[in-house]
Amino acid sequence: MQNRYVSKKAFTLVELLVVIAIIALLMSILMPALTRARAQAKTLFCNNNLKQLFTALNLYHVDSDNKTLVSQGGGDFWFTQIASYMGDREYRNDPEQTLRGAMKVLFCPDTKDPLFRRNWGTAENRWRYHVTNFGAEGSYALNGWIGGWSWEEMVDYGMFAEEDEAISFRDSMPGRADVPVFTDSVWVDAFPEHTQVVPFNLQDPLDDFGFGRICIDRHKLAINLSFADGHAARVKLEDLWTLRWNKLSEPLQVQVPAP
Repeated sequence: MQNRYVSKKAFTLVELLVVIAIIALLMSILMPALTRARAQAKTLFCNNNLKQLFTALNLYHVDSDNKTLVSQGGGDFWFTQIASYMGDREYRNDPEQTLRGAMKVLFCPDTKDPLFRRNWGTAENRWRYHVTNFGAEGSYALNGWIGGWSWEEMVDYGMFAEEDEAISFRDSMPGRADVPVFTDSVWVDAFPEHTQVVPFNLQDPLDDFGFGRICIDRHKLAINLSFADGHAARVKLEDLWTLRWNKLSEPLQVQVPAP
């Protein structure tokens, strides 16, 4: 005998379409919020990386009697010199085998593996330092006016004249909120100069050593930086020219030129 209390009613096609429409509407509302939350999480992660690098550099300075970090290139560069302060004492000897350890702090979460194992990075890809004989990878640069290459090496390479030493911050870590130390970049260091003007195309500054290395669309027309007072922040590309990169730099009210 058929149970008279069992309901035979099922969803109609119209009801199913209404449920699907409601789900689609909820997804359209939630997805932008989830995307923003994911982007904010990556920014926080990136800024935390930059803060850790700054802390390691500060510890290096303390251990070196406040002497400037000076690199000689090759396997002796800022990321190997501060690696032990990040807790990785093997990195200097074999960076390629320890990239997934403590020195993964060099990786911005918005960047992927190096492109075709090349040296230079892009906005989306990490740099790879000396592909053939070293193998270190990263997403960040050290402000060259804070430390890095020795002035003798840079003069030999024809990068700068000797008098440029007078406008650097290498004689001290200034502890200022407007002096960048580490920054998103396509290479290991950068030397933004006060003489460089804001280009018509922000993503094509046409410069080899300065803003061309950091003016990249990595975080929605912005990059992340850590500063000499220890904080980190997201900075819009056009505002990079307002920061005090070296002693001749003065904060400016920048208006991006019309194309």
